[in-house]
Amino acid sequence: MLEHDSIIDILQYRAKEAPNTSAFTFLRDGEAHENTWTYKDLYINALGIGAGLQSIAPLQSRVLLIFSPGLEVIGAFYGTMLAGMTSVPCTPPDDGRFVAKLERIIRDIDPAVILTDEKLMKNKSLLELSKKTNIPIITTSVLLKQQTSQESPPPMNELALIQYTSGSTGFPKGIMISHSNIIHNQKAIAKVFAKSEQATIVSWLPYFHDMGLIGNIIYPIFSGVHCIFMSPAHFIRKPIRWLQAISRYSGTISGGPNFAYEWCLSRITESERKELDLSNWKMAYSGAEMIKADTLEKFYQMFRLNGFSKSSFRPCYGLAETTLFVSGHQTGDTLAKIDVDAKLLQKNEISLRTSDSVRKIVSCGQPLIGRIAIVDEDGCELGEKKIGEIWVSGESVALGYWNKPHETVQSFRANLSSSEEEFFLRTGDLGFIHDGCLYITGRLKDLIIIRGRNIYPSDIEDSVQSVDPALRKTFGAAFSLEAEEEDMIIVQEIPKSLLKSADHLIEKIRNRIVQDYNIEPGSILLVRDGSLPKTSSLKIQRKAVKLAYLNNALDVRCAYSKRKGFEVTENSGELKRVLSQEHSHEKQQQIQRLMVQILCCSLNLPPHTISATSTLREIGLDSLQAASFLCDLEQKAGLTSSVFKLNGGFTIKELAEKMSLHAGRDIQKKTKKRPLISQECPMAKRRFGFYSN
Repeated sequence: MLEHDSIIDILQYRAKEAPNTSAFTFLRDGEAHENTWTYKDLYINALGIGAGLQSIAPLQSRVLLIFSPGLEVIGAFYGTMLAGMTSVPCTPPDDGRFVAKLERIIRDIDPAVILTDEKLMKNKSLLELSKKTNIPIITTSVLLKQQTSQESPPPMNELALIQYTSGSTGFPKGIMISHSNIIHNQKAIAKVFAKSEQATIVSWLPYFHDMGLIGNIIYPIFSGVHCIFMSPAHFIRKPIRWLQAISRYSGTISGGPNFAYEWCLSRITESERKELDLSNWKMAYSGAEMIKADTLEKFYQMFRLNGFSKSSFRPCYGLAETTLFVSGHQTGDTLAKIDVDAKLLQKNEISLRTSDSVRKIVSCGQPLIGRIAIVDEDGCELGEKKIGEIWVSGESVALGYWNKPHETVQSFRANLSSSEEEFFLRTGDLGFIHDGCLYITGRLKDLIIIRGRNIYPSDIEDSVQSVDPALRKTFGAAFSLEAEEEDMIIVQEIPKSLLKSADHLIEKIRNRIVQDYNIEPGSILLVRDGSLPKTSSLKIQRKAVKLAYLNNALDVRCAYSKRKGFEVTENSGELKRVLSQEHSHEKQQQIQRLMVQILCCSLNLPPHTISATSTLREIGLDSLQAASFLCDLEQKAGLTSSVFKLNGGFTIKELAEKMSLHAGRDIQKKTKKRPLISQECPMAKRRFGFYSN
């Protein structure tokens, strides 16, 4: 293993020792059209960007990186480091929420410059934000044209990057990552991904999330492994592209959050699977959210005939505050999971004995970055099979939160009651150690405590969503409400198909909760599909849902309370297909009317509430809803090419015009029927790639 002080040292080494070896390949269309950079290409590009940055900003400045998916952001990331500055990767602005977040980040970080690409330089929101905050914006192509020379890199800025978290509520916090943090974490990752000369990484993860940045932009340079990657939108549009790339390029290392595997299960057809060869996929990592044993088992069963091995799964645990990685299974370990008594789990007790109430928990492997302590509320370290908060120490733990000394002390400077000599990071996650491996059980602050029982919201939500297959996973929230006694409140998104039987569905949910937990919910609310707040990574925002509940701000379709009974709201509409004819103004108007009907039917809205000049986002579709809708709309119209960009910025009028122009060109003889808004679209899971930070 190479011994260097920074990832820049390793990049320089690889550019010198293996200049013509492929480093990164970007699949422009998510399939066959490639752009490839060698180590030499990357280093020359980064040197030029670094020199250009030095000519316009002082050393140790912060540089906002806002890019479209592709090679250019990789050059910008390493170029910023070569300039002796700090990278701040951010999500491109595609709606008001992300613009507002970017503005808060800019005011917090005070960057010297916003670095972007030619495409986003035309983004009106980004240009207006640059003007409003008085922060200059420049493209990497302009910096490279300046032909500024950099005879030798400046002294290294120890603060390598600042990674902003989405957070469930409140202002996003910037996590300060040093060069030494990066190197230490890369060594830990290498223990799991054991280096091989034939290794190939395949990825769709975005650069502005820690798993994509640390795992797929930095690790390939650290390990000398070729990385093949595509846009997250190309994965969301057709998840088969991810597995096809693994098959085509003999990918050995690839993965993502649990939702990525579920997305494949729900969207990949039997005919698409036929030509796949997944026998080379040796490291299928899963992390960043709760790992479901059932999901992994179903994925294995679906793709085992394509050569995928169950032993390839590598569940892991990590968070941005530890750079990325904390624990995982080293090479040779198999997928490990245990059955625990779900009722005893509510009392923070672990029993491995089988019972009528069992919860499967997947092992996240051994701690590999330092020390993990399981700690109770008094700061006392607990023994094996005792649930407590997960505390982490080691050289991968970040420096703290940018410009937030109080929060840094609270989270990064924790001490065990037995000693004040060692600092720990408080993760806020709950778990336990068994046979040397870490198991995650939930989040500390989201616990529902009723009559002295600890109940995990995720368990309640799973029970609710198991009542009917049309209820999408993680599209609901459970939380407690303190009144005379603590009450459980359940909020769940309901698809249009279940509205007419909403009262019966609520009764089934109530009965299931009483049966499973012997607790009657205080209230059950079924709300409009897609209306619940989620983080940029598609985690349900339980605190925000609770606040909306308290403020009567939920878009309720059906509600039950122990005191109020039922209230049902119904909307009507019928799904119609768009038929292709020769392009004309009349045809465009017809498509426009049909699309309004489709959306009214899908979103349970009366026709007068949707205007042809409204964007999908304004109508109420979030990113993955819009993506699912547009993908299926293309398919319904018989379009073989990708007509629409997968975002919610299109108006109904613009969509109708595009369909009118293209529908007659690529009509397929047969089009598989799918609901226009997928009933299994995992919008409430981490929004890797489509989603912003």
